[in-house]
Parts: sequence; C-alpha cells; structure tokens
Amino acid sequence: MAMCGRRSVSAACHGARWAGLVTVFLLSYTHPKDNLDCAQVVTRYRECLSDTITFNDWTLEKFTDIIKKYTASAWIDDFTDRYLNFSKLDNV
Repeated sequence: MAMCGRRSVSAACHGARWAGLVTVFLLSYTHPKDNLDCAQVVTRYRECLSDTITFNDWTLEKFTDIIKKYTASAWIDDFTDRYLNFSKLDNV
C-alpha cells in the first residue's frame, strides 16, 4: 500500500496461470500531473522494482489527450470535466 496525499492507494495485481504458462501483468498508476504526492509515490515505487517493464505511470491529462485523438464521444469530455476541472473546487 502506498500513500498518495491523504488517500491510501493499494493495488492488487492478479495474473493468470494456465497449464504452466508464465504469469504476466502490468500495473499502471494514473494521476493528475500536478499532484506531487502521487508523483512521489510513483518515484518511490519505481525505486523498489528490480525491473520496471511491468510498471508504467500516466498522467490523467496524457491519458485523456490520447483518447481524444481516437474518439469524439461525449464521455471523454465528461470524464475530463469530472476529474481534471479543478476550478470546480473553488466553489466548494
């Protein structure tokens, strides 16, 4: 378990093993780019790994920008507004 700001973040990765095949999984950590606590969690976690090939991190901004290149559906704008429109916090 890692602490990201005041929220605890835990990730359980489950691979599958069929008939002796090797278990493979990828852990991806996604966070807003300006959340420095989350960025520090990524750095500390990466330092614990002997091989980082099964781990990546994405900012939500990069994630949504890539999706927007492939769809014009309203859901991605709704997602961006909900999770990245921090000006809404000023009204709380």
